[in-house]
Amino acid sequence: MATLWTERPNDCKGSLPPFEDQVNLIRDRLLRSPAYLGGKIFQANVEWGSIDGEHTATLKSGTSSVVGPYVANISAVVKVSDIDFKFSSEGSLQGTNTLTDPSLMTLSLSGSAPTLEPFASDYATVTNNVKWLQARVATAYFIGKTGFRVGPPDRPRIKVHHKLFQIVPIYGPPRAQPNSLDWSTISTWPFRRKAIADSFSLLADTHRIVRPPAYDMHGYLIRPEMYRSRLVNATVELVFELTFRPLLPDQASIHPRISYSAHLLAIRTIQPPPGSTVTPREINVLHKLNPLVDIPLSTHRRTAY
Repeated sequence: MATLWTERPNDCKGSLPPFEDQVNLIRDRLLRSPAYLGGKIFQANVEWGSIDGEHTATLKSGTSSVVGPYVANISAVVKVSDIDFKFSSEGSLQGTNTLTDPSLMTLSLSGSAPTLEPFASDYATVTNNVKWLQARVATAYFIGKTGFRVGPPDRPRIKVHHKLFQIVPIYGPPRAQPNSLDWSTISTWPFRRKAIADSFSLLADTHRIVRPPAYDMHGYLIRPEMYRSRLVNATVELVFELTFRPLLPDQASIHPRISYSAHLLAIRTIQPPPGSTVTPREINVLHKLNPLVDIPLSTHRRTAY
């Protein structure tokens, strides 16, 4: 099982392979993954199960020596859209929007078919596997589908989200003093507006920031103030957990429907936006994620990597 790393492995010292080679290595890794939406083996390996009391996409027992249920780390390669892009330091608090409970704030983005080969050729399989997975829980009664596949039918997008706050355990080790490069505390998170920062300061003793798992093509965390410039129109691998819940008729719809939620584990940049150059940072690095290895499996729901 592949693992996360904090130091470059011996075969990845210094710079990564040439871009074309790196693309091929990433696709080879994805095609071996049991939960790559662009792969032909997806339907043989993924099923709906229950994890932590939620309807969750899981790996079938026996998949790659899995003794389940393990949460499926579903992945898809997309081109990030600027439509409804709410992946910023203030997330869903756009303009004058407010939340009754600020701790529910999420960051979200969506992606459509990439133009970078060979991932562009894989996208028809992505679409077929998404439809197949949704059909596994569709019934004659719950006919609507919301939350995951969004946009017009001829240009659908995959939407993922990240919950920014996590409750701090009452009992646990004392927290270290934050520094300006540690975005895990409310006091160091770069909110753009003082009014927003002040409103969230009330949560400082009970909540912590879960750093959004957005990585550049070298495997380094992207700084929050650079999300839009580094992600919009970039070709990325989205890694996420997928859950669903049934919704009864309400003001939004007169028909019962299934609501899907793609909980982000990682955004791994494969190709940056046109015209941008991303050079690796060798100092002040908080966390690195090797773009050539898989994220480890888990038997419980996670927030991010």
